[in-house]
Amino acid sequence: MLIKTEKFITKGSKKAIFFLCPYGTNIKRLKWAIHSLQKAGYTVEAYEFSNHVLDLGDPSQLIIAIKQTREVIQESVAKLKGQGYTNFGFIGSSLGSFIIYNCLAVLPELKWGIINTGGEVADAVWSDKVMRKPYEANGYTKENLQNAWSDIQYPDLGDLKGKNLLLITSISDEIVGYEGAIKCFDYIKSAGPNVEVQVHKRLGHRKTVLRNLLRLRKLVRRVDL
Repeated sequence: MLIKTEKFITKGSKKAIFFLCPYGTNIKRLKWAIHSLQKAGYTVEAYEFSNHVLDLGDPSQLIIAIKQTREVIQESVAKLKGQGYTNFGFIGSSLGSFIIYNCLAVLPELKWGIINTGGEVADAVWSDKVMRKPYEANGYTKENLQNAWSDIQYPDLGDLKGKNLLLITSISDEIVGYEGAIKCFDYIKSAGPNVEVQVHKRLGHRKTVLRNLLRLRKLVRRVDL
């Protein structure tokens, strides 16, 4: 498995958040953010991703990680519904946001969510010398990657009408890139959800992610209405 999960049960809660970590960040490092959501009354199911999702130079690994995540969340939603949970949302950061974006069509129960940075995944890989290196070693160009990931870059989102989504990016994002983020966000909007776009001006990619993890409870109140 390319994913690892951990559940944080909040006693008496009937609302759950699926919390998807950024690339290279494990659940343990973000327990402070998870605990802040528990204090707000949510049960949290956290997901971390193996570095092999991106560091093997094999584009199929990301596709596999998306499939695994989708299946695990579907199973978890079914179990939680059986336990009386009625409110489901998500928070995805960086790679985690891209993966949950690819799960929306098959998870109608997710009524709200936060995309904490998003955009073109091939841009993200190619902008980072360390991440790009294994793909180049395997003979990939950026165009090859874009083609390999075309189905997950712009997946079938289904009908997102009635969902409340907060989409976050930064003009100064040096990893994903602002133009790619806005293009992706426009694609999400075309599926019909209620959308709020939040744009930072001076924060880079990692600082944008951290800034919004630090203020999660306030952000959640904007979408879980």
